[in-house]
Amino acid sequence: LMALLILALPIAANADLIEETIGDVDGLDLGLAEGEAFLFNDLLGLAPEAGDTDYWRYGSNTISFSLDLSGQTVSAIDLVIGQGGACTLSGPCDVFLNGSLLGNLVGGSNNYFTTMFDITAYASEFSGSAPVTISLDTGDGWAMDYASVRATTVPEPGTLALLGIGLAGMGIARRRKKA
Repeated sequence: LMALLILALPIAANADLIEETIGDVDGLDLGLAEGEAFLFNDLLGLAPEAGDTDYWRYGSNTISFSLDLSGQTVSAIDLVIGQGGACTLSGPCDVFLNGSLLGNLVGGSNNYFTTMFDITAYASEFSGSAPVTISLDTGDGWAMDYASVRATTVPEPGTLALLGIGLAGMGIARRRKKA
């Protein structure tokens, strides 16, 4: 019985998702879906409010995340940016993480797009109290709906051991009760 429990432990372990999102994931307040077109005039009248992301901006922008993954075993981290209107006039829209180039935003005229970057290699940047800075250098007018960092963590071996001991104890207690 104990051997079966030990073999089943890796199957029973579930990954956790830790997420920090800046913005409201609502399709630029217009309910836009992936690839859907919009008029930038729809966003020109919107003034930035505290924590709001759905407004037309020009040029570069910096976003800071305070996600702390200290002591976590991370299997994957993704950065997802929902935006529209960028990357049409002045070339690629570069995305940097603490100064390191990640790649370019998907863009095209005034359409709504999401771009995902695998940033697992930067897991060590998300430890401690220093914020992680995402810089977007567009050189163009654009609107950001949201930016999200999603980290998938796995339970530590000690947690799995405690789970195994608990399951074994329940099995032994059940056997004694039957006897």
